[in-house]
Order: sequence, then structure tokens, then C-alpha cells
Amino acid sequence: MNQQQMKALAVMAKAKETIADSPLVEVSKPKAKPVIAEGTFLAVITNAEKSMENTRFGENLRLTVIFSVIKDADKEPIEVRQYYWFNPKPDSPFYRHFEIMLGKDPTEIFVLKHIIGGIYEITIVHAITETGTYANVDTLKKVLINPNEDTEEITI
Repeated sequence: MNQQQMKALAVMAKAKETIADSPLVEVSKPKAKPVIAEGTFLAVITNAEKSMENTRFGENLRLTVIFSVIKDADKEPIEVRQYYWFNPKPDSPFYRHFEIMLGKDPTEIFVLKHIIGGIYEITIVHAITETGTYANVDTLKKVLINPNEDTEEITI
């Protein structure tokens, strides 16, 4: 054994001594952080999708609605994904929100893509769970914007 190899064994022995003194490092998945602060904002539904998900209760319909939130007129909108489990109870988030978005009973047949382009005033609240903090749409109110509001109509 040469001198470099002997030195390597000595350094290794010293390193192993420090292992016992080293604190335990716990590696964990980073917790989720909300994409937007709590508050009331103007938002446009820019997409909506449906999927069937396996849950502990069996296969369930999940609807994903993407709101583009206008927080600052000078900046790009913030995308907030809101997930809804189909639930026919009138007090469920699905029922309350889709009744407003559709303008009718959401347990009747509807075309999901028809909600795209809708403009709403939404209230964001944070939900804190074991996996992190999430931005959720708590309430929404339909907003009607007249595109001709700022122009004069001229009839000839």
C-alpha cells in the first residue's frame, strides 16, 4: 500500500467518526404554496376539462376550471386551477359555482366548454393542508362587460 492509499484510509476513518456526530437530515417534498394572495379579483375562465378519477369512493367525475385572474392590469394574468368533484348537493362548491357559471341547475346535462370565456368576480381563499397551502375559489359572481361601453355608436 502506498502513502496516498494509507492517507485515503486515514481520511476515510476520520470521516466515519463524524457520521455519528452528524445531525439527521430529513428530506421531504416541498410544501405547495398558493399562486395568488387571498382577495377578490376579476377573472376569465380560459379552459375547462373533465376527467374520471379513481378515489377511495370509486370512480368519480372531476372537473377542472382554469381561471385567468387579472390581479394587475399591467401584468400577465395569474392562472388559478380550481378542481371540482361532481356533487349534486346544493351546498357543494360544484353545485354553487356551476349554477352561477351555467345559469341553470348543474345536475342537468350541460356542455362544459360553454363556460369558457365567462368573466367573474372571484374571491380567493387559502386552504391549508398537510401538503401545503392552496388558492381556492370560494365565491364567484358573473360580471357583464359591454365591449361597446367606451365607444360612441354612430348611426348613419
